[in-house]
Amino acid sequence: MPKKKTAAKAPKPHKSFEQNLWDTADKLRGTVESSEYKYVVLNLNFLKFVSDTWENGIGLVEQSHSLSALRDTLLPKLFFGELRAPDAKKPVENAL
Repeated sequence: MPKKKTAAKAPKPHKSFEQNLWDTADKLRGTVESSEYKYVVLNLNFLKFVSDTWENGIGLVEQSHSLSALRDTLLPKLFFGELRAPDAKKPVENAL
């Protein structure tokens, strides 16, 4: 008897944080009373707020590190005359 070929399962696409929250809210809505569901929604909204704030903070930290590295590179060159202020404009614009 020949063996049946089984199709390989396709990997699940990566869901965004927002999509995961939405799917969870949909699942809970069926099992939670409507008067209690508001607490679930408030918690999910809070988690979304914290997630967005965290991502924004991470972006600011990364930008701060890149600007610090640029400062540490350009400042000694400007100080010792290896680079003139008008010439430093292009690397700064590229970094931003």
